[in-house]
Amino acid sequence: MLNDIEQLRQRLPLPQLMQQLGLGAHVRKSAFCPFHENTHTPAFSLYEDPKHRSRWKCHAGCGGGDEVEFLKKAFGLSTRDSLKRWRELASHTPQSSIRITPLRNKATPAKTPRQSPVHPVDAHRGSRAELEALAVLRGVSLCATRVMDRQGLLTFGTFYGASCWIVTDHSGRLSEARRLDGELFEGNRKVHSLKNSVKSWPLGLALSPHFGTPNPSAQILLTEGSGDFVAAFHFSLLKGPPKWQPVSVLGKSPIHAEALPQFANRSVLIAPHVDADGGGLEAATRWNMQLTSVGCRVRMIDLSDLRTRDNTQVKDLNDCVHLAARDLADLEEVFA
Repeated sequence: MLNDIEQLRQRLPLPQLMQQLGLGAHVRKSAFCPFHENTHTPAFSLYEDPKHRSRWKCHAGCGGGDEVEFLKKAFGLSTRDSLKRWRELASHTPQSSIRITPLRNKATPAKTPRQSPVHPVDAHRGSRAELEALAVLRGVSLCATRVMDRQGLLTFGTFYGASCWIVTDHSGRLSEARRLDGELFEGNRKVHSLKNSVKSWPLGLALSPHFGTPNPSAQILLTEGSGDFVAAFHFSLLKGPPKWQPVSVLGKSPIHAEALPQFANRSVLIAPHVDADGGGLEAATRWNMQLTSVGCRVRMIDLSDLRTRDNTQVKDLNDCVHLAARDLADLEEVFA
């Protein structure tokens, strides 16, 4: 467990922390500040103190400090919560020695080839019966699951002895399985990421050329989790030809830094989870910050006041397929 601050600095120093948050363009000795509107003069600096620890400073008055102070400023967190967030991010980050000034006289280690997720041996495109079963399970239209199938975003197979539906895409970065009968895996787990998956990679950005490529002018509908990924296709198809490209981060981690350029300068609508602990909104706020840093125009859907037909509080976009008629009509207009 990463408890010591110096251990955290070795595992996830400030330059890499900023890159993981999608702010790699600001990892410089002179850059525009990510915390206020850019002016004609760069006001942000990243530097090393006499003890070779990374520090940041905004010369226009936003403040400065170490990794903890950066997270406090970026997300409005307390010192305690900033340390907790830093530990969470560091625990999913491999050892790194990133510095502001490149290390000299050091051989660059060879990169390990990236391996694609390992799918079940019986992995296959969905049959009509499987696509219908998934549509019934998630409460969405058959059209939604058919479109996902055509775009190479769905596969089916046996995982841990159960028939499963698996979300994936042509990037070869991430695949995640859930049981087709709606039951939990052993250990009360809803989902299993397949071996070699990169959890922070957003699914839906890369479609197989065989099934078609995304429209670069389409607005992105960004969701959290595989259930909402399916629901995003359901809602995007309700009002005629879709103008949305559904994309999903399968968890609350930051968007993978290598994926951010594919979002650059596009319009993004985020549908965050409504969690009791506020984790869904925190994740969406973090994505908003990352996406804004690459020129995206970002909006968020507020689902907190919506209830289903049986008067249950909506927790996510997938719950919205069961909305009362009036609320459903209002939400459909958002996607029209």
